[in-house]
Amino acid sequence: MTANRAIRQIRPLLDQAGYTITPTQKRLYSAADLTAYALNTDVLPQEINSAC
Repeated sequence: MTANRAIRQIRPLLDQAGYTITPTQKRLYSAADLTAYALNTDVLPQEINSAC
């Protein structure tokens, strides 16, 4: 599954929860690129709520 397909599938859930996906100006080619970008910017939430 591509990242874009995953985003299209989860976007309605994110909208319901009040989260907005903001496009990045940096092209991310791999999961490693995404991880490095997330760790080096303030895109990760400060707190992650449990699903249960």
